Amino acid sequence: MGTGIWAMHFVGMLAMKMPIALSYNPGITTLSGAIAVLASALALHIISPTHLAPRRLFGGGVAMGAAICGMHYTGMAAIPVSPAISYSYVLVAASAAIAIVASTIALWLVFVLCRRKSKNILWLQVGASLIMGVAICGMHYTGMAAAHFVDTSICSTAVTLEKMTLVYGIILTTTLMLSSAIALSVLDAHLVEHRRIATTLTRENEQLFELAHHDHLTGLANRSKLKEHLTNAIHVARRRGRELAVLFLDLDGFKQVNDAAGHGVGDILLKEIGNRLVLAVAPAHGFVARVSGDEFVIVMDGKLGPRLDEQCQAILAAVRQPFPFASDIYEVTASIGGALYPVHGVDARSLMNHADGAMYAAKRSGKNAVLFSENASVRKTAMASDLARAIQTGEFELFYQPIVDAATQQTHGAEALVRWNHPQRGLLTPGDFVPAAEELGLIHSLGDWILDEACSRLAQWQSTGLGYTMSVNLSAVQLQDESFPARVEAILKRHTIAPGHLIFEVTETFAIGRMDACAQALQALHVLGVIVAMDDFGTGYSSLSHLHRLPVGELKIDRSFIKGLPQDKDAFRICEAIVALAHSLKIQVVAEGVETLEQHHAVTQLGCDRLQGYFFAKPMSWADFSAYAERNRPHTPNAGPVWLAA
Repeated sequence: MGTGIWAMHFVGMLAMKMPIALSYNPGITTLSGAIAVLASALALHIISPTHLAPRRLFGGGVAMGAAICGMHYTGMAAIPVSPAISYSYVLVAASAAIAIVASTIALWLVFVLCRRKSKNILWLQVGASLIMGVAICGMHYTGMAAAHFVDTSICSTAVTLEKMTLVYGIILTTTLMLSSAIALSVLDAHLVEHRRIATTLTRENEQLFELAHHDHLTGLANRSKLKEHLTNAIHVARRRGRELAVLFLDLDGFKQVNDAAGHGVGDILLKEIGNRLVLAVAPAHGFVARVSGDEFVIVMDGKLGPRLDEQCQAILAAVRQPFPFASDIYEVTASIGGALYPVHGVDARSLMNHADGAMYAAKRSGKNAVLFSENASVRKTAMASDLARAIQTGEFELFYQPIVDAATQQTHGAEALVRWNHPQRGLLTPGDFVPAAEELGLIHSLGDWILDEACSRLAQWQSTGLGYTMSVNLSAVQLQDESFPARVEAILKRHTIAPGHLIFEVTETFAIGRMDACAQALQALHVLGVIVAMDDFGTGYSSLSHLHRLPVGELKIDRSFIKGLPQDKDAFRICEAIVALAHSLKIQVVAEGVETLEQHHAVTQLGCDRLQGYFFAKPMSWADFSAYAERNRPHTPNAGPVWLAA
């Protein structure tokens, strides 16, 4: 910038026609160039702040105008003529005014254009450059007009720059300076872009790290972060000879809140519980993580002793506090299982397993309680006795949730869901006892009872002309039992029902995780004529690529995708792809977890064949379902699943 102004000045002077040959003092010429560069540096300094106050702008214009005038008249002084050049003070003042006004306008234009984003920014910059150029030329030629040379003037013969030498010097200097400026500008632009990319990547990596280590709903640490923290805490406890406690917490009654108020309220409750837990353990510097659904883990270290019992009771009290939402009040409690380092384990995995087992023992003992690992074996024995008694005395009952045909809006069938009428603890859902039944080896007898009861009801439907289907959930333990298909066949024969109306649901996670063993077991059931349904579809890994290897006749899209419809466009596209894939393989699609009219419309638009959820009906007893079925009885009996021919 300074070199350009300086070059313009001397090119203008070289254009001046004089009766004598002019030469220039090299020292003074160089000084004028330095003044031009300093003036440019001053200009850049003035416009560098994000805000340019009027006082700063005017002061900068005066200083820069004075510097430009200084450069001009110093350059004029580089001409060694005798007698000396005289000046018209009026024109000198005019040239100074032009320089100040031009500098002020130039500073304002550069400041504005540097911070403006527009498609026409290039043309605006060109226009601003022309204005600056005209202003500087006006100042120069006004200053030249102010100069008066005597006709008899002579030029000194001392060491000077001849006219052509100055021309070549200006060309060389200007070329070098402008080339260097352009090269530095390009390099700086690349460096700025690299810094921008590096900053963006750093920020995105931090966000990815945050997402990978924190639960998106509550903001608490997730399972991955918990494992890292617990491993480090064990190292510290081992080195310092301290105790460490792992508390595995599961909410009691959370499913009932979800069922009654919907998953939106359930999510808000989970956030509130997370906040309460953080506050409850803050005095002891506890670490809180959410590991799944309604399960949390708390890690506490240091000198525990009686403080641990007090802390556990404080946690229970925090969770028990009523949760008001809108005009309703919801209440949940917590079952906590604890494990101590080094008493119950010396690594993260063993401590988590012991705490998890103790939590289930606490839940089976009546909930809203804390149990540590040494008490779990006693509770486990009691649960085994309770389950065995319940199977023998008929404490279990099946509830039925309707499955609706999307095209006709009529009942197509039902899913059988087991409940335990516990004499002390009331009505229990599968999550309260099925894991224990699997662990204790009682799932086979319980599963056989469920299947026999469901087939008995299915036979009643068929005897009255109702072609409903009956869906029954299978445990992974049942599928691994080689004798299970033979027992299924015996039950089908005993109740003389069409096997195509019986549907076995297996979770996608188990089916995909143990592909070969699961494919063999499901194929044995498929040979009997029953339908295999993949439950919670979309939550597993590589399920789409492996789906064709399993004898699946029905897919149940996981409720986590249905929950976001129709607003969640990603969920909509995923569901759309699942439906298209399933239909291309002649597989029927069931949307489960339909709770609102909007979700109903969305899954119908997607082309789902069957619908299930609270929008239609909650799980109900056999008597209630019979009344429901009578009210929604189809005009003509269902001919059975349309995919049997395949």
